[in-house]
Amino acid sequence: MKKFFIILLIILLSLIVFFIIYTLNFNKERTFTFYYAKQSSIGMGKEQRAVIIEKNKREKIEKLILEEYLLGPISPNLRFDFPAETKIKNFYLVYPKRSVDLIVDFDAELAKNISNVDEWTLRAMFETLKANTKVKRILFLSDGRRIRKKIGNYNLGEMIEIRK
Repeated sequence: MKKFFIILLIILLSLIVFFIIYTLNFNKERTFTFYYAKQSSIGMGKEQRAVIIEKNKREKIEKLILEEYLLGPISPNLRFDFPAETKIKNFYLVYPKRSVDLIVDFDAELAKNISNVDEWTLRAMFETLKANTKVKRILFLSDGRRIRKKIGNYNLGEMIEIRK
């Protein structure tokens, strides 16, 4: 009887160790809501997308969401007017009083082709950030410089408040 309990205890401990190792070493998948401008009219549509969060990488969730967002919509009924080659060079989260500010430094491709971006594309990006993060304000840079362009009501060279 004593041998039985020892074997049972060893099996139980082995299962606990296996479970701990399993949870620590595997990537997680989370579903986020992405908003994009509608293809045929004014407004925006949304789509759910799973993003794999690599366990050993120390990337911020906001950066993962934006990188996935830059891939554009899956649905043919939605559009994304950022230049296809646009990449994030640097990414900063700033935590002033009771806020989370996001500063995104894109490569030069965005500044070269910013005239292709419309207000609905920006609104959809802001809605995506609001739905999935705690970001309150965002600033766009291109190669470390402020983008001196106004699109609709948004001045890209200044902090844009996306939530009150």
